Amino acid sequence: MERNGILNYADQVVNRVVTDAARYAPQERVTALTARLADELSLCDALTRELVISRVARYIQLHPEQLRRFVEAPTSKAQTATATLVAASEIVCESASVDWVPLLGLDGYFGRELVTLVSAEPKTGKTTLLLYALRDWLRSNYRVVWFSEESRTAWAQRVSRYPELRSDRLLLAFDNSAAARGVPFANALREARPDIAILDTVRAFCDIPDENDAAVVSRGLAPFITVARNVRCALVFIHHARKSDSTYAGSHAFAGAADVLVTLKRVENHPTQRELTALSRFDETPANLLLQLDGEEYKVLGNALVHQIRDVATRVSELLTTTPRTTRELWQALEDPRPHHETVRRALWLLLEEGLVRRIAGSGRNPDKWCAADPSSPATELEDDLFADVWDGLCVRCGRDAVDGSEYCLNCLREVNKA
Repeated sequence: MERNGILNYADQVVNRVVTDAARYAPQERVTALTARLADELSLCDALTRELVISRVARYIQLHPEQLRRFVEAPTSKAQTATATLVAASEIVCESASVDWVPLLGLDGYFGRELVTLVSAEPKTGKTTLLLYALRDWLRSNYRVVWFSEESRTAWAQRVSRYPELRSDRLLLAFDNSAAARGVPFANALREARPDIAILDTVRAFCDIPDENDAAVVSRGLAPFITVARNVRCALVFIHHARKSDSTYAGSHAFAGAADVLVTLKRVENHPTQRELTALSRFDETPANLLLQLDGEEYKVLGNALVHQIRDVATRVSELLTTTPRTTRELWQALEDPRPHHETVRRALWLLLEEGLVRRIAGSGRNPDKWCAADPSSPATELEDDLFADVWDGLCVRCGRDAVDGSEYCLNCLREVNKA
């Protein structure tokens, strides 16, 4: 690297270090600057290291040799430290069950010492859902810390509206762009020692300048995860989703750090309904739920996939006449939003089970045809096992045919494995 290039690079490093350190409180600024400088110097050669140390020392009015000792001290400690190894036989007696914190009366979403990532598109209702859960938690004497990017005025209105929120067990922290992010808030969490901690949103309180950089994301989330495990609280990260597929935005490090991934989606043609899908390593986590906002109360309607098929069955029944039509013809006759072809087929079998449709069996290249059942004719007596597979073989996320031996279709299986 030429001399000018080295000087320019050194100036860039100094600017990054000084800018990051300036976000911290004055009493923490030197410590933050030293830690940030140590990270930057690990990527520099010897000449660039000396230039950067000299310029930073001049900026903070400290002798370069003294600054060098500050920077090298954490490195030397890390090199001589020894990790603690625990034998598997020693943890056999420890409880293998998770201490769950209920959401809408259900386990499997939030647990002590676990990290849950809740993602949704803006204005889908992430905060509304957790606000409803918060009222239940406070009634059950849980202690909650909520880091909110919303204004104090918005929370003042909520506290005035919901008497349950007027509690000393609810502690609020507000985003202040002039204050440091990351460690100071994690330290506040350690002192509060809550049962549940909510970061609404991650980008407002974690030190993550680049959400697409896995290393930056991991480093930004680490202080909160460490504290949550030490104080045994359920940690909830609220994050925005991509508009393209409603999955979490940014690096896969967000999913890698979480024990439970929760996605909240709108339901087309049902403005008060939300679909709650979850993916975790625990059997207690429900895969798919349909929620209904009734006034100010959320209600669980059941499995979202079953409700989707029931809704499609209602729409298909309105198209049935005495003229037989194939499944594809009925599917094409549906107005937008048009469900998947497989969902229509399952809906027709459901209508057949209820005696509302008549099936004309096909053979070979001639597909089955369907028409409205004759109300004057008694329902056909059917074998018990004929509909045993009406609900089986469906992807738990989208309702399409699942891959053999899996709960997901091929596309969803790829997304799950990617996460």
